[in-house]
Amino acid sequence: MEKNAARSGGFGRTLVTLAVPIVIQNFIVSSLNMADTLMLGSLADPVMAESAVAAAGVANQYFFLFNLVANGAAAGASVFISQYWGCGDRQSIRRTTGLGLVTNLLIGLLFTLPALLFSGGIIRLFSPSHVIVGLGASYLRLVCLSYVFTGVSFLLSNALRSIGRTALPMAVSIMAVGTNIILNWVLIFGKLGAPAMGIRGAALATLLARILECGLLLLLSFRKGCPLRGPWKELMGFDSAFVLKTVRQTVPIVLNEGCWALGAILYVAAYGHISDQAIAAFQICSTIQNLFMVVCFGLASAALVMTGNEMGAGRRERAL
Repeated sequence: MEKNAARSGGFGRTLVTLAVPIVIQNFIVSSLNMADTLMLGSLADPVMAESAVAAAGVANQYFFLFNLVANGAAAGASVFISQYWGCGDRQSIRRTTGLGLVTNLLIGLLFTLPALLFSGGIIRLFSPSHVIVGLGASYLRLVCLSYVFTGVSFLLSNALRSIGRTALPMAVSIMAVGTNIILNWVLIFGKLGAPAMGIRGAALATLLARILECGLLLLLSFRKGCPLRGPWKELMGFDSAFVLKTVRQTVPIVLNEGCWALGAILYVAAYGHISDQAIAAFQICSTIQNLFMVVCFGLASAALVMTGNEMGAGRRERAL
């Protein structure tokens, strides 16, 4: 019988085995935001550099809201996947994965369409500056095309973690971040013969890196021998009762994450209406602050997997 991470070894060893790759992955993703900020802040024109940093930071508040909603839906799915992994129910693992993919695809589309149609209005909620609105809208219209791919990546990363394969999402994140940084250098500053696109170059680099990340996770998740892989009818074999049971557990998580995101976004809107300098400074500080949160998020994700595994295996007292 195949062992999972929560069954093998002691509590501390299992926690470290699961948490360390998640912490590293979260740290890498947070470092990517810092790299984007530093690169845009290195533009030759100091005024344009400051405006670009502020505009990208404002536009990414919309992504922050999407990020927490989509991650909340993925976390809800992972609660069930980790339990099904604990009791060895692979069919339900695949049905939950399929339902999660459909859900996050829809969430990605729901956030993409308003960003395409009302990008200027969204940025204007955070800053009245015409310069920030113009730059931020051009960035948002391009980067929002990555949301569908990002939603799929969130779901697959959480699903792989729930079956104890935390190193795979970490490795993919390293490749995606490396690609993003290189493409930032090429597209923002016009290196290797490419045009200097400034803030739009940062958006295009993010889009291409997200597509790469999604493609790699799809290949790894549905390769031969992976528990997530199954026939199409099995992945899409969820009925109304299965959907309802999953939604009841997932909606509170999504609402919790969404409310927290809205609260954080209000701070950005307040700084944005003070001055362009204030929002640029806040963006830099918040990027650094996020680096200190990755350990907490990594431990929480590992605890979720371990608790779900134990609950699925029927060891309720051990899980609690």
